[in-house]
Amino acid sequence: MRGILKTAGFLLILWFLLRSISGIEEGKEELELPEGMVYLYSQKEEFDSQLSEADHLAVFDGKGSPIFEMEAPAYIENVMLPEGTLLGKWTGLIPSDALLFITTPYRLSGSKEREAGVWDTATRSWILEMEAGMFSFREEAGKLSSFARGAESYDAGFHPIQKEEQDFFEIGGQTFYNASDALGKNYIARADDSCFLNLEDFLLKNGLMEAPLPQDGLELFQTIGEQYLIVGGSYNDSTILDDTSTYRELRYLSDVNGNLLYQNWNRSGIGYARDQYGNLDKRYLEFSDDGGKPSQFLDLETGEEITVPEGWSDLQYKKDGLFLLENQQDYCIYDASDHSQGLSFRTKLFRDRIFLFGKRSYAIQSRSGAQYNQLVLERREVDLGTDTEFLAIIPGENPVILEGGQDGACTVSYILDAEGKLLYQGDGNVRGADGPYYLEQDGTEYRISMNGE
Repeated sequence: MRGILKTAGFLLILWFLLRSISGIEEGKEELELPEGMVYLYSQKEEFDSQLSEADHLAVFDGKGSPIFEMEAPAYIENVMLPEGTLLGKWTGLIPSDALLFITTPYRLSGSKEREAGVWDTATRSWILEMEAGMFSFREEAGKLSSFARGAESYDAGFHPIQKEEQDFFEIGGQTFYNASDALGKNYIARADDSCFLNLEDFLLKNGLMEAPLPQDGLELFQTIGEQYLIVGGSYNDSTILDDTSTYRELRYLSDVNGNLLYQNWNRSGIGYARDQYGNLDKRYLEFSDDGGKPSQFLDLETGEEITVPEGWSDLQYKKDGLFLLENQQDYCIYDASDHSQGLSFRTKLFRDRIFLFGKRSYAIQSRSGAQYNQLVLERREVDLGTDTEFLAIIPGENPVILEGGQDGACTVSYILDAEGKLLYQGDGNVRGADGPYYLEQDGTEYRISMNGE
């Protein structure tokens, strides 16, 4: 009787094990992405993520099977929908009819030239085969209007167009272009070739006489929405004792009539702010200074300056309206949308990189020594392993943090939500996350899983 019970017990345990294994396999087979979506895995070249596999690029279908892969170093420059909308996304879920603008770095096969091409996820084929050249894009209201690959130019429908010798800028119902007079001085012209604004008129209009000033006239560099012009030029900063000419840039922000705005702000450079991942955030303008002064920021939605709260001397833009306040070695997370301060902390490091994931979560990616890596989630410091050598950050709406050892292998993965709350923690090598879906790597194999699966 006892032997029969042992056998029955063994069979019962075996049945549960087989059922469990079967359930896992069935779960993998049944996993499907939302209808009409595929999963893109890639990185931006501009972002130093410290990932050994950052040069891999792949697209997975709704069931998690790869439909496109590039093992050689390759990066996503842009993702575009059929109607021309640029997604500003480089990993995670994308529509299955998107177009991928792909480039290679200079180091590929020892070549000094880059290559660029466009792959269609709908037809699973190349629209433009990879060829030598670099992409440049022109967009209007978040949609692609035209692009160039090397010397070739195309409209948003990929029809070849003659590359215009002159760039035209349209704003407030007006069209401008940059021109030069008989003396070689630059000025801004209207579409009918009449002068809209030259340097002398700009200086007199705005009472701007202090040095330095642009030496070769005035140019229009960029329009911002329907409100602002970025104008300026360059000047020679060399001294009498220095035989080398050093040209420095000057930028001014004006309205559509050429009236100077924020006259006392930094003038070395003006442009959309870049977040901690290198992406442009078109809500904020950054006024930079090459003399070491802190940047200044303008909120384009409110028209207000992002002011530094009392007690802080510097601020850096990080993401989604979050800035990092700094005063020597003290830091504080600052939310510009409601002027509130989040977590404060202190570090003795000078060669580190700080990432913000919300008002109460951050990571310090140390370059001073592995022991200085730090991860704080929802005000709680994560106890990193004693063998942790690096923290790698994978950007996205759901950022991924990888904890790794001396051999470069991942030991722990963390997936966060947009506010820095921990959604998932495991010992798998997660390479990207988007909502409940995440991509996990095991050797040379990849699979898509779901949080809690």
